[in-house]
Amino acid sequence: MLRTEGLARLVRRFEAAIEAGLTEWANVTELAKEVGGRDPRIRVEAPLAPVMTALNRTAGIRILEELVENALAFSPETSQVVIRVSNDDAIPQVRVIDRGHGIEPDAIPRIFEPLEQAQELHTRTHPGIGLGLSLARLSARAMDGDVTLESTGREGTTFLWSVAGGPRAPAQLPPRIAALR
Repeated sequence: MLRTEGLARLVRRFEAAIEAGLTEWANVTELAKEVGGRDPRIRVEAPLAPVMTALNRTAGIRILEELVENALAFSPETSQVVIRVSNDDAIPQVRVIDRGHGIEPDAIPRIFEPLEQAQELHTRTHPGIGLGLSLARLSARAMDGDVTLESTGREGTTFLWSVAGGPRAPAQLPPRIAALR
């Protein structure tokens, strides 16, 4: 049954990645709060002003879900996961911060590869099939953004989603999105 659920989830992830070409004007803070509101262990830190950008809302939610699910899976059950939204240099950024044990240096080069996890198959203690980070990065890059490992260590890990370019002038936006501004 777990394999069937995993495959169904995989199909949903690919559907979200395919839809990545459809953009709309969205508040990144609202996306973070939507994902953060699903688990009491998640805390959202964001500026009071909206952090707006053009992105595919469905893909944005999937990116956050993948990063948060990963953080929750690798954090102690009593610790919080933080979603921190910022608008650094007018570029929306989202950091997902956990308090897990960090990622071993030799595993870092492969964590974004499909079907890979930091732990070897025979020693894994966490569920998953190794697609979450790969799909998060793929979806972010499809929208001209990126997901990167910002830091890792004994105090936890921080993944950074640099959202595509941030707010653009209305003339640069597709007409239907510019009208939403």
